[in-house]
Amino acid sequence: MRPPTGEIRRYHMDLLKHQRDVTVHQGVRKTPDALAGCIDCHVNKDPQGKSIPVNGDRQFCSSCHAFAAVHLDCFQCHSTVPTGR
Repeated sequence: MRPPTGEIRRYHMDLLKHQRDVTVHQGVRKTPDALAGCIDCHVNKDPQGKSIPVNGDRQFCSSCHAFAAVHLDCFQCHSTVPTGR
């Protein structure tokens, strides 16, 4: 079950760190809470229907990180648009 949006916002980094630990330390790569799942649901699209990269200027991730003055570096390794799995 998905936590309420307010909890996700408040505990965003804790949730990401937990998922990182499950993936990196335990080797579990296919979970409903994986980063790819976040991107599949939350990516914005341009007027032509093409996915805007998560680290793009018009994407909610970068706008929140800019507001909080936090560097968004997850996507140096992770895909910035849905992969269509």
